[in-house]
Amino acid sequence: MFCTNCGAFMDNNHSICLQCGIRQFTANKFCHNCGKKITSLQSTCVNCGVEINNLKQKIYFNGLIPPKVNLMSAFIYIVASLLIPGLGQILLGQVKKGFLILIVSAIIAAITFGAYSGMMNIISAIDTYFIHKKQQQGLAVREWEFF
Repeated sequence: MFCTNCGAFMDNNHSICLQCGIRQFTANKFCHNCGKKITSLQSTCVNCGVEINNLKQKIYFNGLIPPKVNLMSAFIYIVASLLIPGLGQILLGQVKKGFLILIVSAIIAAITFGAYSGMMNIISAIDTYFIHKKQQQGLAVREWEFF
């Protein structure tokens, strides 16, 4: 992947260019697929044919969930996960993973009569903290990525 502002090569897990510091897809000076210079009026790259203004491709590039621009405090997400396991993940964009954690937590609580239900709350809160931290650093996370 290439930076859309300066054209520098970028790792697929980064949403902010380490060369120029610009968030990916906020500028359209270079093609994100091949790195060739483009104009702001182009809708496709004439070099590789990829769509430049495809919003869905911008948001979910390579199956990654990009970091949110205005994230709430980590404390809010952690408290949400402690109250309802999986809620922090859902709020951070990992919806499928959040619902899976919620279902597994309910099954464990039913089997153990609530004895180990707090365990999933703690695990969910720890995972929420680390996923939030990655997003704060400008790293995109995968839908099923843990810690």
